[in-house]
Amino acid sequence: MPLRKSYHHSRGRVCAKCPKPIRNSNQSGQCRSCLLLGRRDDPEFQRRRVEGVRRKLRDDPLYAARMRENMRRVGKEAGQDPMLREKRSARGREIYATILSTPEVRVKVKATRVAVGKKLSDQRLAWCPEHLRGEYLFLIRRKRIKAVEARQLILAQHAADEAKLSPFERQMRALERGAKLIEVGEGPSLARPGVYRP
Repeated sequence: MPLRKSYHHSRGRVCAKCPKPIRNSNQSGQCRSCLLLGRRDDPEFQRRRVEGVRRKLRDDPLYAARMRENMRRVGKEAGQDPMLREKRSARGREIYATILSTPEVRVKVKATRVAVGKKLSDQRLAWCPEHLRGEYLFLIRRKRIKAVEARQLILAQHAADEAKLSPFERQMRALERGAKLIEVGEGPSLARPGVYRP
């Protein structure tokens, strides 16, 4: 009969970072708490963990759908718990008072706010031509038109504007927006017949 591996603390082993006893089979030399704290503070481990989660969500749509549903359920339940809401509000007030309202953080936020706003606008309004974004925002904010209807109006206006442009105007606008000129060599013509190989 084979001997079973002993999982008891018979050798008197203790964690390398704290006085907790560890099992004889422990290979890391640390207790579970110290090992998890070390992994939490290890940027390489966290990077690999995040990559693994993203890969799983990307490659397994059923898993991704299940996780979205779980997050919705957990968020809804948390929002209905008055004690948890009060605890989170108190923590938010504490963070604001001790960290977010300090002068150096205020200066940093003020310096980055314009860039962050531009980036968010570019992400959310990527579908909208840049010169019509102000018109779109005017329609949804001032005229109180629904976003779906305003989007249809803007896209229709853009299509009409595009149809009015001549080919030359289209090329000039493309150049203004950063398009590169491509040198096109002279192709064969009746005056200069090319060399054709079968």
